[in-house]
Amino acid sequence: MESFWPGPITIVLKKSNKIPMLVTANLDSVAIRMPSNRVARRLIEYANVPIAAPSANISGRPSPTTIEHTIEDLMGKVDMIIGGDRCEFGLESTVVEVLDEKVTILRPGAITKDMLEEIGLTVEIDPTILKSLMRI
Repeated sequence: MESFWPGPITIVLKKSNKIPMLVTANLDSVAIRMPSNRVARRLIEYANVPIAAPSANISGRPSPTTIEHTIEDLMGKVDMIIGGDRCEFGLESTVVEVLDEKVTILRPGAITKDMLEEIGLTVEIDPTILKSLMRI
């Protein structure tokens, strides 16, 4: 995934026992992301440890692409909002699950199936996504 990191791709992997269940909401998988945003990267660098953090939006709402979107969603619901540059792509990150050498797109985003296939990956699209596209 060096081709897309840092950047707008989230990778879901089977979690190891080193990752507390509290971090994964008792799931047996963990989603890993390395953002390209310079403020987020600096925060990660200063922390000098992995950071467990949710998305900067209310569940079910679109992911924010500007600090204004985040403030609109979260003002008064969190203690602090740290802003950064505007998102480069203006789309949500692509979420892929990687299990047994198989890559499945769980949520489409800035990194497309074609882009993943260009680096030699065999990529499937989650059937749930395909069903929702057929309803449009």
